[in-house]
Amino acid sequence: MKILNIHFKNINSLEGESRIDFEQSPFSDTGVFAITGPNGSGKSSILDAITLGLYGETFRFDRPAGHVMTQHTAECFSEIEFTLNKVKYRSSWHAQRRDANPESELTPPEMKLTRLSDDEVLATTAQQVCARITEITGMNFRNFTRSILLAQGDFAAFLNALDNERMDILEKIISADIYEDYRNEVNEKAAEAQQRLDYLKQDLSVIPIMEPGKLEACEHDLIDFTDQTTELREEQSDLKQQQASLQNVLTLHSRIADQEKNLQQTKTLSESERQKLDQLTTAQDALLFKDDLEVIKEKITKFIRIKQLSRIFAANLSRYKTISAQIKRLRMDCPINRLPNKGKSYPKSGPR
Repeated sequence: MKILNIHFKNINSLEGESRIDFEQSPFSDTGVFAITGPNGSGKSSILDAITLGLYGETFRFDRPAGHVMTQHTAECFSEIEFTLNKVKYRSSWHAQRRDANPESELTPPEMKLTRLSDDEVLATTAQQVCARITEITGMNFRNFTRSILLAQGDFAAFLNALDNERMDILEKIISADIYEDYRNEVNEKAAEAQQRLDYLKQDLSVIPIMEPGKLEACEHDLIDFTDQTTELREEQSDLKQQQASLQNVLTLHSRIADQEKNLQQTKTLSESERQKLDQLTTAQDALLFKDDLEVIKEKITKFIRIKQLSRIFAANLSRYKTISAQIKRLRMDCPINRLPNKGKSYPKSGPR
């Protein structure tokens, strides 16, 4: 695990936002550096920011939110970017007071863990973040503060102690009970593995061991079955080829039936066209009498005209006869024709 960046705000005496980028110079140019300064300058606050960003806890306070926030401020946070196995992560811790009022009570702190390679959020609560950090790094808060981040007072005591005192101080710093935990974990895993081994041995013990003669007979049977399997596979391959050939034959039969149907339709169409051609030939023969037909049509037209005129003449003649009969009756009815001297002649009078 390698810490790349620390970004925090209002942590203890370090008021406002601060950032420490270990990937930039001068940190990137050296492998070892020291955090120095007078008491109260904020050296331990940087270490608090690291544990807050990773675990939401500090080495000095059980409930850090109410202690680490700079006085007369209403918000504090810490973000830690680190890399492990070439994968980058960002773990953050954030606390604030209600209504952004420095005198108000604190709200529950918030935490989040993000994998920066794909921006996937891995955890969104303090419990989830601590669990995932422990899973990723292999260290919980207790182990982290015993092996990676040592308390300032304990480490100073170790440096100033006598040779015969350093062992006791070292045991206190690293907490020998950590190794007890590791031993217990190893023993538990060994016990589980031994239990699985015992179960396997029990399973093996109930499996009957085959006699050599029976084993040899089974081996011969296996050879026979293998040969039969080979033959069956060859037969299966032949059957598949025959099936494919039969399928091709069925396909050809279907195509032949389609072609015969098309041929019948073509014959029917050909017969229809032949009949039309015969009719066309007959019509062409009739064209040879076209002139005679025209003369006949002309005579027929004249005949029809004469017939129409005859009808008109007959109608007029009938009308004439009717009028003549009426005139004759009028003459007969005239008074002059009724005089007694009708038919006698009178002398013409001359001049006197």
